[in-house]
This record gives sequence, structure tokens and C-alpha cells, in this order.
Amino acid sequence: MSLYTVYTNLEKPTLDISAFEKALKYHHDRDNMVKGIVIINPHNPLGVVFDQDQVIRLCNWAASQNLYVIIDEIFANSVFDPKANFKSFLCYYKKLARPDHVAYMWGFSKDYGVPGFKFAVIHSTSPTLRAVLGKLEYYSPVSCLVQDFAVKFLADNEWLQNYHKTLKHRLAVHYNFTVKHFKEMRIPYVPAQGGFCVFADFSEMLKSKTSKAELELWRKVATGGVMLTPGDHQKCLKPGWFRLVFACTKEELQEGIRRLYKLTRNIDNPNIEPIREVKILNGSIDEDWDIGDDLLPKYEHAKKIIKRKVDDIKIVAEECYDMLKEGVVEVEHNIAGHLQNVKDVVKEKAEEMLHGQSKRSN
Repeated sequence: MSLYTVYTNLEKPTLDISAFEKALKYHHDRDNMVKGIVIINPHNPLGVVFDQDQVIRLCNWAASQNLYVIIDEIFANSVFDPKANFKSFLCYYKKLARPDHVAYMWGFSKDYGVPGFKFAVIHSTSPTLRAVLGKLEYYSPVSCLVQDFAVKFLADNEWLQNYHKTLKHRLAVHYNFTVKHFKEMRIPYVPAQGGFCVFADFSEMLKSKTSKAELELWRKVATGGVMLTPGDHQKCLKPGWFRLVFACTKEELQEGIRRLYKLTRNIDNPNIEPIREVKILNGSIDEDWDIGDDLLPKYEHAKKIIKRKVDDIKIVAEECYDMLKEGVVEVEHNIAGHLQNVKDVVKEKAEEMLHGQSKRSN
């Protein structure tokens, strides 16, 4: 299976059906079988938001071509622009001509910064797809401990509202700080509304408009201490575009931008005008950034709990293995008992963390 890019106008990205029609014809003319479309909304790396009208039109067109659609909303809770017209697909999927031709995806990894949970959601009205996913779950199930933790975590509405408010505020501060300095450095970019990154045009710094020149610039920037993602690695069709992630600490972002200034001044290219020195630390990044710092102790407490539970799981696994070697008569009962004990501890600690009732565990 291969993924192919459907090009969009980077000045104003949209889900242009004519572009998808053109791409579909291109592959059919070459006898390439096309099975579906993937929509990332909010988009990665562009950071733009596609409104529900665009999504509905594209999904209906795809169904008319007997294509399936995967809608990935992994950044759904990271839309930081209050003017963004974002609605989750789950709010309007019933308006589609063929909802059963669309599968929705979301996970904990981006919005909550816990990729190690390996916890995600797939929503589909297709009985066939749900049956297949049910069988696949046997081979890669979500840990019962993670499921239990997730239930407790998502049940604390007050904490979640405070967290989302803090997350969006800090993402907006970091984004505005980043693009402010892009403007100072005269680096074009795609205005973002959500997600963790900015897609920026460094093509004027290329020795030639080629993928080879793009990778050469990437190496030079990386050697200078700034790690960007080349557009070529994200199937961008225009050389010179790079993704910059701003979802880091404010100190890291300030230092990264300072290094970018230094690098752009040292680029040997007649198209680049000299860039004056700018006092990075006088940006708006420090203004009201510390909203919601009371979240940090709970976050650190959660990490400790998770680490202890991983250790407990290892112990249970070793004990179960020993029981299996000795006999299988009471194994099922004993395993269930061990797992229930661990589960009870996780419930207790998760509840303490989420409701601020921290207790020292012996």
C-alpha cells in the first residue's frame, strides 16, 4: 500500500474536489488501484482546519466513487485559534450520504502528550469494519490498566476544562511568537489554526529548487542546532518547505528561534537580505504563559503512578508464568485475582491524582 499527495494551494489550503478528481484520474490512467482518502483535520503539517462543509462534500464525492475515507482528528483538542471553524466529524457524520464509508480516528498521543499509552479510538457505522477491528483487537489490545486509567482521567471534567484552556493558550502564545519572528526573518509560512507546528517556506535559501538542495539545507540547519522536518519527508511537492514544531518549553523555543536567526544570517545566498539582530527574549512568549501551572504536580504524580503500575504488571506476569509451570488447575482464578488487585490499586491512585487527594503510598 502507498500514500500519494493530493496537492493543495499552500496560500489557502482547502479540500478541493477538482484536485482529488484530477489525482484519481491520474492513478486510474496508470492502472493504479485507489481505495480511499485520508483527511487529517486539523492538518499536519499545515495546521489548517477544514470546516464541516468541505469535509461533507469530499466524503460524499468519495462515496460516489466507491472510495472510503479515513478522518484523523488526532489534534482535535489542540485548535488554538478562536476564529477557527472546527467541528469534530462526530458532530455531523449523520449528514453524510454514506456514513458507513467513513472511519473516524482519535487518540491520546497528541492532545494529552501520552503516546506511550497506545490508546486510540476508531468510530465507524460499518458493521464489516467493526467486525474486522474486533478480531484485530485480539492481536494488539489496549491494556485493561490503561483503559481503567483513561476512564478516570476523562471523567474529571473540571480538570480537563482547565487543561484544555491552558493547552490552547500556550499553543497560541508559542505560535504567535514563532510567526512573529518568521516575519522578521522574511520566511513565508502557512497560517495555522491548530496543532503543534508551522509549515514554512525556506526555498529562498536553497541553492537550487530541488529535493537534493532541500536536504542539504536541512543538514546545515540541523548542524546549527535546529531540527526541522523537510517537506520531502512529508510528500510536499515543492522543495524548500519545512515543518517547525513549537510545542516545546518556552526556553527551547526561544533558543531555537535565536539559532534560526544566526543560521539565516550565515546562509550564502544572494536572494537573502541581511537580517538585523532581534532581542528574542522581549517577545510575547512570557506574557501570561504560566496560566495553569497547578497542573504540573498532578502530571508528575501521574507519571510516577504509571511507572509503578508497569512494574506491577511485570511482577504479575512472572508470577503467572511460575503458576503455569506448576499446573493449570487454579491458574485462571489466580491470574484473575492478581489482575484485579493491580486494577484496584490503579483505580485508587488515579482517583487520588485526578481529584487532588494525594496520599503517600507505602
